[in-house]
Amino acid sequence: MAEKKITDLTALTTLVTGDLLLVVDSPGVTPTTKKITYDNLFALISVPITFANAAGPTLVNEAATATNPTLIPNKAEDDTGVGWAAADSLAFILGGVEYGRFTTSNLRLKRSASEQSGGLEMVNYNPGGWGSQITFYSNQDFGSDLEKAAASIAVTGSSAWTSDATTDSDMTFYVVQNATNTAMMSITGDSGLVDVVNQFTAGTKTFKIDHPLDPDNKNLYHMSIEGPRVDLIYRGVAQLVNGIATVDLNADSTSHPMMDGTFEALTQNAVVTSLQNQDGFDRVRPGEIDEALFDIICENSSCNDKVAWVVMAERADPFIKSIERTDEEGRMIPEADKEAPDLTPLEDKIVGTDIEKDVGESFESVKIIGKGYKIHHKAYGEELLQRKVIKIYVPEEDKKEL
Repeated sequence: MAEKKITDLTALTTLVTGDLLLVVDSPGVTPTTKKITYDNLFALISVPITFANAAGPTLVNEAATATNPTLIPNKAEDDTGVGWAAADSLAFILGGVEYGRFTTSNLRLKRSASEQSGGLEMVNYNPGGWGSQITFYSNQDFGSDLEKAAASIAVTGSSAWTSDATTDSDMTFYVVQNATNTAMMSITGDSGLVDVVNQFTAGTKTFKIDHPLDPDNKNLYHMSIEGPRVDLIYRGVAQLVNGIATVDLNADSTSHPMMDGTFEALTQNAVVTSLQNQDGFDRVRPGEIDEALFDIICENSSCNDKVAWVVMAERADPFIKSIERTDEEGRMIPEADKEAPDLTPLEDKIVGTDIEKDVGESFESVKIIGKGYKIHHKAYGEELLQRKVIKIYVPEEDKKEL
C-alpha cells in the first residue's frame, strides 16, 4: 500500500468491534508505530471517569443503587448524584440518602433523611401533561405504598396543569390512612362546585352572586342563618277545607317530594314554629307532629283560607351523630377549649446565602393557632407575632440544608 499522510486517509464516523487505531508507542523515547483494537482501547480507560475541574463531574464504574450514585455532578461530593433504584427508575441521592425517585409512572420527593413529612409524589406523569395525582406524605417509609400519606390532590383532565388549557379539569383532595385512600373534597372544573365530605368550618358563610338587577357591575352577598343547634327548616302553604288541613312534611315542604320516611329518619325534636293565615283573620293552631304529618286547625270550622306554616327540627341522621362537634344524639356542642399551640414557628429561622450583602437579620410574620391566640387577630386589632430570620454567609460549594 502506498504511503499516505494520516490527514489524507478516509475518515470514519463510527467504530465497531475489531476496528484498528493507529498508536505511536513511546513517542518521547523510541517512537514506534503500532496498532490497537477499538475494544482494547476502551478496556484501558480508567474508572471513574473524572475531569480536571475540582468541582467537575464523575462517572463511576460500579453498581448503582438507591443510595450509591454513579453519575456525580461534583466529584468532591461522591455521595450525591443520580443512582438506580429499580427497573426503569432513577434515584436522586443527597449525602448517600435517597431523597427522590423518578419512574415511568411517578416522581417522589422527600424532605429529610429521617422522616418523609412534607414529601411529595406526582403520579402518572406523562409527556403530554402533569400528573393526575399529587400526594403530600407524612411520616411514611419511603419505599412503601401510601400507608401513612397525610393528604393528596388528584387532578383529572388532559390540560389540567397547562397555561393554555382548553378542557375543564376536576380536582379531588384525599386523606390516606392505613392504605385506604378516601376522597374528602372535590372541585368540579366546569362549574366550580365544591363537595366536602365532612364538616366545613369558617368564620362566617355567605353567598356571592352577580346582582340580579345589575349583573355586569355589582355583586350581591347574603349571610347564612346560624345558631347553636343543627336545625333544619321546612315551610309551605296549606289550604284549609272546612277549618282543617293536613301537612305531609315529606311531600309538602318541597316542589320535589322526598321519599316517604325521610323526615322521620332525618330529624328529631320537630316543632311547628309559625302558622300565618294568608287570607283572613281566623285564628289557627297546629296539631301534634306524628311522624311526618301534622294538622292545621282553625277555630272557624267553615274556614277555607290558605295558611303559611314553618316547622323547625334538629338533624338526627347517623352522620351528624358521628362528627366531633355533636354529642351521641346529634345535638351540637357549641363551645370547645382551644388546644395547646405549637410555638416552634416562633423560633429563629436560619437561612444560608452565598451573597455577602444579604447577610443580616430581619423579621417575618407568624400565625399561631391555639390556646392564648386568636383565630381572627385583626378583629381584635392585633398584629401577627414576629420571628427573627438570620441570614448567614455560606459559600456556594459549602451550601447544605440548614
